[in-house]
Amino acid sequence: RKYFAKPLKNELMHEVALRILIRKCQLIGAQYDKSLVPIYGHATLHYDRVFFMVIKGRQKVDTLIKNHKYFLYCDKCMNRRVSEFNNEICECGNKFVYSGPIWVGKIWNEDLAKSMINGEAMIDLIAEESKIDVVGFFDLHKIAKKYIVKIPKMELIFDALRKDGYKVS
Repeated sequence: RKYFAKPLKNELMHEVALRILIRKCQLIGAQYDKSLVPIYGHATLHYDRVFFMVIKGRQKVDTLIKNHKYFLYCDKCMNRRVSEFNNEICECGNKFVYSGPIWVGKIWNEDLAKSMINGEAMIDLIAEESKIDVVGFFDLHKIAKKYIVKIPKMELIFDALRKDGYKVS
């Protein structure tokens, strides 16, 4: 209610919360014709932190706001997508649950994230993830639990996905 957006209560809740916070800040900046572009953000425990680059100009704000959309998630088949609308049906026939509106653009500036690498696990992971420009992720443990299969070693999965052209972290 405070952020004028609906959260999501599943494995994606921390990323969605961060994206809701980004959008809320951007709306406040938009009132003053300031475009707030996220350059670094993270969710740790119960805290979300975002750092912005401020660009002045009404046109920049209008362009930025085009990245405020809904995130749709199917509880039945775990399908997910970004949409202009919050009331859609998944290909499996189940109604999507939604969150948002949220920021669907990049959360990190890749060059900044890369320059911060210092051996600390979270910072190094963010630098790796900054190379991947998508909303959401797949939790292999949840997929394995749903389909009652054992998870092979992560490196085997990552290698296979990379071989097929997917970006993974």
